[in-house]
Amino acid sequence: MGQQQYLIVILVSILVGLATIIAINTFGEADKQSAEDAVRVEMLRAASNAQAYYRKPADFDGGGYSYAAISFNHISLDSLNENGTFEISNRNQDSFILTGIPRNNGDSLSLEVYSHDLAWQ
Repeated sequence: MGQQQYLIVILVSILVGLATIIAINTFGEADKQSAEDAVRVEMLRAASNAQAYYRKPADFDGGGYSYAAISFNHISLDSLNENGTFEISNRNQDSFILTGIPRNNGDSLSLEVYSHDLAWQ
C-alpha cells in the first residue's frame, strides 16, 4: 500500500474511535434520563393513588380526608424497586412529600402531594 492509503486508514480509525466515544457518552446520558423518567412516572402514579386514598373513608382503609397515616401500601409503591428508592415524609392532614432517587444515583426528585394538586420541588 502507498503512503496515502496508510494515512486514510489511520484517519478512518481515528474517526471511528471518536464516533464510538461520542456514542458511549450519549448512551450514558440517555440511560440517566430514562431512569429519572421512570422514577417520575412511578411517583405520579403513586400520587394519583394517594389522592384516591385521601378521599376514601377511613372505614374502608382510606385516609378519611387526611394524609397523616399514609404508607407505601396505600399508594401501591415499594420503597425500593428496579427504578430507584422512595421515601414518604412530612405527612400531615393536607399533604405529604414523596421523594424518589433513581437507580443510577441521579438527583433526588421530590413531589409534594395535596388533595387536588401536585408540586415538584
